[in-house]
Amino acid sequence: MLSEPGAEQNHLYSQPVPGWKGLPFQGLETMSGYPRGLTKMSEKPSYEELEQRVKKLENQIAEYARTLEGLKESEQQWRAVLKNAPCFIIITDRDGTVRYVNRSVAGLTPEDMIGKNIDEFEDAQYHHYSRQAVEQVFEFGTEGCYQVRGPGPDSTHVWYEIHFGPITRNGQIVAAIFISTEISERKQTEQALRESEQKYRLLIDNYGDPINVYDRNGVCLVMNPAAAENLGGKPEDFIGRHVKDYLPDQADAILERNRKVIESGKGASFEEILHFRSGRKWFWSNFQPVRDAKGKIYAVQVISYDITERKKTEEALYRARKELEIRVGKRTAQLVKANKKLQHEIEERKRLEKVLMQKEKLKTLGAIAAEVAHEIRNPLVSIGGFAQRLKQKHPELQECDIILSESKRLERILARIRSYLEPVEMHPQKCSVNDIINNCVHLLSPETKARKVKYRLNLMDDLSPAYVDPEILSQIFINLIRNATEAMSEGGDLYIRTFETGQDIQIEFKNRSPALRIDEPDILFMPFSEGGKSIGLPLCYRLLKEMGGVLSVAAEDGFMVSSVSLPKLSDRQDEKTTREPNNV
Repeated sequence: MLSEPGAEQNHLYSQPVPGWKGLPFQGLETMSGYPRGLTKMSEKPSYEELEQRVKKLENQIAEYARTLEGLKESEQQWRAVLKNAPCFIIITDRDGTVRYVNRSVAGLTPEDMIGKNIDEFEDAQYHHYSRQAVEQVFEFGTEGCYQVRGPGPDSTHVWYEIHFGPITRNGQIVAAIFISTEISERKQTEQALRESEQKYRLLIDNYGDPINVYDRNGVCLVMNPAAAENLGGKPEDFIGRHVKDYLPDQADAILERNRKVIESGKGASFEEILHFRSGRKWFWSNFQPVRDAKGKIYAVQVISYDITERKKTEEALYRARKELEIRVGKRTAQLVKANKKLQHEIEERKRLEKVLMQKEKLKTLGAIAAEVAHEIRNPLVSIGGFAQRLKQKHPELQECDIILSESKRLERILARIRSYLEPVEMHPQKCSVNDIINNCVHLLSPETKARKVKYRLNLMDDLSPAYVDPEILSQIFINLIRNATEAMSEGGDLYIRTFETGQDIQIEFKNRSPALRIDEPDILFMPFSEGGKSIGLPLCYRLLKEMGGVLSVAAEDGFMVSSVSLPKLSDRQDEKTTREPNNV
């Protein structure tokens, strides 16, 4: 027998309520009155009409039975789903009285909860939440969510997150549904995160050095008071703003460093200079990537350590070191100069001592030589006189000519000895070597012109002065020029050049002499050896040596080169000549 339509609705709140948004089992309430497809029969239907009506009725009853069976199966499935759902589902009426619970809650069975008000299962301080939810559902038909504490397992209290909404039938709100999920673990995690964030925030806010966090685009996410103080404001003045808004000059460098950290995924440290209104500051900044729960980098944290005082100290030390180096350098230069001056004075003193000793030797040797020459000269004159007389008496005797020739040669040797050993008194002063050369050239021009010798002068401009006796140096140059012109029997060019090398002045006399051959150059300066041509070169050598100079002679590709080296004027000598102005 068919059930009356709506007969199964007497347990509306003890089972899932058809018509609530999202529940599939609905449609029974539409089956009221005559079954679908049946029409009212006439007062006296025929047999055929009755038979037709019966068949239609049987078909509709079968269809209704199948529909009812499907609804029962669907209802059983949803009951199983609701019963095994991890959340708690409660349905209440307009007064908040529980009409349905899907399963036991905290040791309470559905039978223990049905008929009681929903706020009895929440801590007292949260009762107003459930009351407001019921009122919101029935008055406005809206949905919502709130969190409360309520009874949990083993007489504990746990947190629930409750989503609520209306259940409707035929467009009317007939009940309120509450879906509760235990979130105690999540609340604990959130609380731990809040505490951690609070500690982190406390640490950041009280950290003495600037801390900034930028997102991938350069927008400031976090800034502590130390960083904001440098910018002349508070953290809230800069959080949410792009770094270019408050650090326009340094923004590009900061963004580039952020980019490198984000791309590499590794932290890095940089030394940087930032310009604030208060002035320039140096920082040693550490950039670290900030990752989300999935490990993706979404920001860069920058902790900057103010090293301004250290840099100022380093700069002060650098300047002091440079100043000290300059002072030490100057003092060292002074010491080097003084040392060179002292060495020069020592060398000059040694040279003067040698010159003095040489003079004493020459003086002694000269006295001995004069006495010996005098003793030799007397018998030599007698020998020469007797040989002359003997030649007059016997002109045919060749021996007389030999005696006379050797006597004259011996007289020349004695003259050379006297000339070489005779002491020379020198008067050194500041001299221009080029001027002395020009004077000698002018003096000897008639003589060299007669020998068809031409001068080729190459005198250095701004040649340093020398400290010598100008008269003696002139005699030396004249002797060297004459030696050169005598060597050029057919005339030619005489090259005279002056130049400097280090602390010396160089004078070079160069003339062509193809037949010249110098096997032992040192013999040229020995006055009594077989290689000695005259007393000229040995005397020049000795006089130059006494003035601190050097004379050398060499043969180079058919040329004879006589080189004179003279020391430059020293500071001490210059001071002396300034006090006694007799310069040439």
